[in-house]
Amino acid sequence: MRNRMKESGVEKARDQALKRLRDRYRNSFAWELRRARQMVLEVMCTEHLC
Repeated sequence: MRNRMKESGVEKARDQALKRLRDRYRNSFAWELRRARQMVLEVMCTEHLC
């Protein structure tokens, strides 16, 4: 069956899988840590500490 999928079907499946991964990541603790780090760096740069 994998060999019978059209290229557009493969692209659609890939895009859906990537969307699911992005959605899971954005709801994860790792995403929260990344956002917190970005906010700290922004504050440091506005105070000319970077």
